[in-house]
Amino acid sequence: PHGQCRHTRVCFPHHRGWRIGRRHGHLASPSHRSNMVMWGIVSALYITTRTLRVTRGMENKMPYEYIAMVAVFILCLNWFLQWWLNPRKVGFEFVPGEPSNGETLLVMVHGLSGRKTFDGAVSLARSSIPGADVLAVDYDCRFFSNTDPYVVADVIEREVHSLASQRCYRNIVLVGHSAGGAIARKVFVWAHGAEDDRDRFGRHGKRDWVDHVDRIVLLAGINRGYSISPKPSAMRLSTYLSIWMALGTSRIFSIGRLACSMYRGEPFVADTRVQWLRIARSDAVVSGSQHFPTVIQLLGSEDDIVSREDSLDIAAARGTWFKTLAQTNHYDIAASLDRIGDAEHKTRVQQISQALAGDLHALEPDVFEFPP
Repeated sequence: PHGQCRHTRVCFPHHRGWRIGRRHGHLASPSHRSNMVMWGIVSALYITTRTLRVTRGMENKMPYEYIAMVAVFILCLNWFLQWWLNPRKVGFEFVPGEPSNGETLLVMVHGLSGRKTFDGAVSLARSSIPGADVLAVDYDCRFFSNTDPYVVADVIEREVHSLASQRCYRNIVLVGHSAGGAIARKVFVWAHGAEDDRDRFGRHGKRDWVDHVDRIVLLAGINRGYSISPKPSAMRLSTYLSIWMALGTSRIFSIGRLACSMYRGEPFVADTRVQWLRIARSDAVVSGSQHFPTVIQLLGSEDDIVSREDSLDIAAARGTWFKTLAQTNHYDIAASLDRIGDAEHKTRVQQISQALAGDLHALEPDVFEFPP
């Protein structure tokens, strides 16, 4: 009914099942999950039995038997992690405007901090653009999640295309925080027809809805990808060590593919940069005959993940603006925006609201000079 939320759960298209090798980022079938659980139970029983035997007669054991036990344990742990971290289905929460003006669609893509953390940003977006319909994306971003960002981008693009075809929106606004910013930009370039890395999902050419994208608002959106080599000057030692250990663990057990795909130089971010630059510097866009949306990148002054230099590619097209938010880190820029805070928090919320509404005059973007 009009004025009520409609929750939809969208499955990954064209996929039948997920295997240990993560073919195309599929979900695990129920039978495959059951098999993995059984393997885990059997392996755990074996390890327990062998451990009891070792403790009763360690002097009779040979070194290779201990090595074999450790190997079996690691293998069991790997199987369990692969099963446990299988990505959940990508979901959407569609909230019609109250009352809906039928003209504007807000697409909200959260970062690795999660959908619940992004609730304040979704509420702020609704109040910033009264009457706009909101499509809030929900994808699996648990710690060490194996979610495939290509799959997430494909599902979002298809859903936006479906909504735009049904409702004929005049204005579409893409909003993304951190990794969600990279995914939102991937959705845009694919919809624009730059689909060289979309073969496994099927290419569709340029979509009509992409010409109605009025602006893209990035809340510390990742562009080149994050990096800890060398350690960013603003990053605390504890954060650096946590990321370093997480990356090492991810490589050992083949987990955490979502976070790893956002690392600098990884195909997802590298290809998106090339596609973005190709579109932004095309003759049609440069001459003004092809529409290109306004891009607003908001960055916290204390951000230790995304820097101003990381976003230079975004500014390849005219109509790109930067705004630095004082006393704001990578997490704060999208979290707890619906709570009551101090003066700095109120200022931050106000500036984000202005960016979402596209009010550049009130936002007063930074004066930015490109390096030679």
